[in-house]
Amino acid sequence: MGATAVAAPRGLTDLDRSFIRALAWSGGARWGSQIASWASTVIVARILAPDDYGLVSMAMVFVGFVALLSEFGVGTAVIAIQDLRDEQIAQLNALAVLLGAAACAATCAAAVPLGGVFESPGLPPVLFALSVGFIITSLSTVPVALLQRDLQFRELAIIDGLRALVMAGVAVALAMLGLGFWTLVVSSIVSSALGSALTLALRRHRFAWPDASLHAAVRLSWHLLANRVCWYVYSNADFAVTGRVLGQAALGSYTLAWSLTSIPIEKVTGLATAVTPAYLAAVRNELELLRRYLLEPTRAIALVAFPLLVGLAVAAPDAVPLVLGRQWDAAVAPLQILALYGCVRSLTPLLPPFLIVTGKSSFLMWNSVAYALVMPISFYIGTYWGLYGVALAWVAAYPVVTIPMYQRVLKTLELPARDYLATIRPAAGCTGLMAVAALAFRTFSDDWSPALRLAGTIGAGGVVYLVAVTLLFREQFFAWLTEYEDPTSIHGR
Repeated sequence: MGATAVAAPRGLTDLDRSFIRALAWSGGARWGSQIASWASTVIVARILAPDDYGLVSMAMVFVGFVALLSEFGVGTAVIAIQDLRDEQIAQLNALAVLLGAAACAATCAAAVPLGGVFESPGLPPVLFALSVGFIITSLSTVPVALLQRDLQFRELAIIDGLRALVMAGVAVALAMLGLGFWTLVVSSIVSSALGSALTLALRRHRFAWPDASLHAAVRLSWHLLANRVCWYVYSNADFAVTGRVLGQAALGSYTLAWSLTSIPIEKVTGLATAVTPAYLAAVRNELELLRRYLLEPTRAIALVAFPLLVGLAVAAPDAVPLVLGRQWDAAVAPLQILALYGCVRSLTPLLPPFLIVTGKSSFLMWNSVAYALVMPISFYIGTYWGLYGVALAWVAAYPVVTIPMYQRVLKTLELPARDYLATIRPAAGCTGLMAVAALAFRTFSDDWSPALRLAGTIGAGGVVYLVAVTLLFREQFFAWLTEYEDPTSIHGR
């Protein structure tokens, strides 16, 4: 049984090939548009003042939370519940727009009071403008979900890429015209409008007034909403506790550490979680395929994310002061801990979709409630040991709450834990060898200049990891490459 977890795939189905194409299109669009976004950010940041960014950031604190509530899990319900009738989809489409309108109204109502709370007269106009985005995006909530359910990820990737490119171009143009903070506001609205327009051009659906037939979909949406609110609470609790107890400077160092360790996770895991749910819904009654869509992405993510994160932890003592400056020395220790914790964090986002498509969204909701209760307390206790303790709270407390979710998913899929662990064994073993090699190099090159030592550490670790993967797991590694190699895989949907 355990051997099956590390064996090469038995053969790709049409759905498998579609999954790989979806990843390729989504990944290509994300990385391609990211280059334009980075370039735009650099140009705009050189023109705008910090106050411009600060004003929009204040607005986004409120807008981000309202957006979390207004989506209400409608899109996920359309994807997860495959037997929805056309009439029910029409009702969900109307519900999405009604929620968008409500979010717009709530934001407008709160704009002036929030301006008083933050003592910022420029905040209300920004909130008024951004509130329009709720209505714009609500029009495409269900159409986007339908495109995902139909596995049309090529079209979605093209839309996302065009949105990012247009947003970058508009932002640069408006900044050069001297529009200040309106640069960020207007470019965001234009991007949303373009995305909705292109989506509706591809996939429209009629509207119908919601009625009692939506009971199952609304129940799922409530579970997802509670899950997202709890996520919002515990994922921001460490920042709130750190800032309140340890102060602004400590919060700055912790935020930098978290941001740096999040980059590999967001770029690698985020790609898989954006595509996977639609495929899980398509095979929700086939345990063998569900197991496959857990093990294969887990294996791939581990092979990419583990070495990046552990390498970041090893290189941090040299990389942070050399690249960012000595003023960020306090970020090194939390960065190292958060990077190691990131190995777990990179895999757990794959689990919730399995609970959703197998009808266990209530368990997911209560598990999220446990996170929201346990993690803030853990962070507060951790502050007694400074930033080190706050970061360590993720390592100590997060697995305790995560284990029940792993148990439920593995039990639902009838997948032995040893088979799941065997899936990540190649990445874990090779990453361990990489870490030993990199640490040994740092030790023996202690008298080198920081730049040379950093370059050598990265080089030694990278070479050892690649050699370890290709030699120790050569048969499995090349079997996977051969199995997934398809000259037509980048064409079509």
